Amino acid sequence: MNTDEDEIAGEYRSSLKDLILNSKPLITMLTMLAEENKTHAAVIVKVIEVHIKEVSGAQKLPCMYLIDSIMKNVGREYIRLFGHIIISIFCNVFEKVDERTRKKLYELRTTWNEVFPKSRLYGLDVKVQTLDPAWPLPSVTLSTTPSSKPNIHINPNMIKPGGVKGAPLAMPSSTKNKLKDMEILKLKREEELLALEHQKLMLEKKKFLLEQNRHAKTETDTTTPVVS
Repeated sequence: MNTDEDEIAGEYRSSLKDLILNSKPLITMLTMLAEENKTHAAVIVKVIEVHIKEVSGAQKLPCMYLIDSIMKNVGREYIRLFGHIIISIFCNVFEKVDERTRKKLYELRTTWNEVFPKSRLYGLDVKVQTLDPAWPLPSVTLSTTPSSKPNIHINPNMIKPGGVKGAPLAMPSSTKNKLKDMEILKLKREEELLALEHQKLMLEKKKFLLEQNRHAKTETDTTTPVVS
């Protein structure tokens, strides 16, 4: 870090230490401070990452709410940077908190469907499920049904008085079919990628469980007395 980055990190770290409860005014202030220093987003993210791992379990949830606020209100670079570490941060917090706080974390997770891609969220869910088998894991299904069409809102100021003259222009059926095929193909590719991600993550989960069992067996063998 250079001198400016050290100063920014120090200032943010000092303010972050006050976040010991779920204080909306303080979270708002810290979010605004993150926005003011968005050119040094990597510095802010690193400060939060280190802080959230150091504080006690009771202080971790407010930090998660801060991350959520920064991503949703500032976005852009912060979403990209937090996206790289969100799984490790989330799991670190999940391991250290009680059942009531875990429910709050799940509620927070359900609001991220428009923040992170499906594959990233699925990876998070798989990792958390290794810590708590009760954590719901969304099913991966391959569907050929195209997504519903978005609503189109027309600015009334753009429509001249008297309405639109003449018959509306109809889209040729061949063009409609091509667009529909392209939409279905795109959806298939996205879901195929998600299915591949699912297979990869399940293999990782299996490997993790095998290592856990091996470690537990080693501990058992070590503590078992030898009968001569």
